Amino acid sequence: MQAWEWALELRTELLEWWQSDIGRRFSMGWTASRSVYNAFDANEQVGVTEFLKLSIASPFYVTAEMTDLLEHAAKTFPATPLQPQDLPTDCGFVYLARDIDVLDINNKPLPFRAFAWGLAGSQTNPEQSVGIHLSLYAHKDNDPGREIAEQVHGLHPTLAFNHETGWNFGGDYSTQDRWVSGTIGGEDKVATPEIVEENLRILRTIHCFFLLVQQRVGIPDTLQAGRQTRRRAQRAFPHRPIPDVRVITLRRPRVKPDGMPDRPGSIEYSHRWWVNSHWRRQWYESEGRHKPKFIEGYVKGPEDKPFQAKDTAYIWRR
Repeated sequence: MQAWEWALELRTELLEWWQSDIGRRFSMGWTASRSVYNAFDANEQVGVTEFLKLSIASPFYVTAEMTDLLEHAAKTFPATPLQPQDLPTDCGFVYLARDIDVLDINNKPLPFRAFAWGLAGSQTNPEQSVGIHLSLYAHKDNDPGREIAEQVHGLHPTLAFNHETGWNFGGDYSTQDRWVSGTIGGEDKVATPEIVEENLRILRTIHCFFLLVQQRVGIPDTLQAGRQTRRRAQRAFPHRPIPDVRVITLRRPRVKPDGMPDRPGSIEYSHRWWVNSHWRRQWYESEGRHKPKFIEGYVKGPEDKPFQAKDTAYIWRR
């Protein structure tokens, strides 16, 4: 099985697990321990939410280089409210080539290898949705809480559910000044600034994915999984079409051409240099707002000038 096929394979495995007796027990325990749930009806358990979300989620696979870029770009991602137009699909399941390591509110490791989202409020009518439900999954090779969870609930699949949160459209997560635990008994525990930053990093990284996958930085390629993987998906959910996997690969760095004619008052550079990648707020007329656009790193300067790997550029003005 190729690496990208695991996005569909693991989505199928999770669908089967959430329907199993072990998955249902885990769902009941998780839901009962969370203060964010006001009712404990069977249809309101987290396992039901995850199953419905994953059953229609488009699978994505993100290569190692693209995962590196996500972490790098998230460090400088500007505060931006989430909007429905930011989502590449209404529901998605993303499997990363490697883990992203963060900390939870208790300052304990919370690595995640995959995440899933689905519309909150209404999954059938996007216009009535108020935001998304976001969930994180840890891989069995790096899952600090797996041993205890399996002692209580039984064996977990390759990916273990380890975090969930709501994310409202129009909300600016960077303005949150008080983050608390969602576990019963921990409501009064306020996160330190360091832990708040860790949680913000999760949201920034995922928001970056939403935007980058729609920009030229990431190259999307739609591939059909092998027969064995598709058959398993068909058995798990026989009444739905088998989705293709969207593989997101990092586009190769480009050289910005220098084709502008000389004009009076223009700047003439003495050499070429590397311009680092950065975010720029760009106006989108169709959305009526400024939205971050990631500008790839590129080589700037006349093609006939020598390249200098330093920060200062010397110029002559005419």
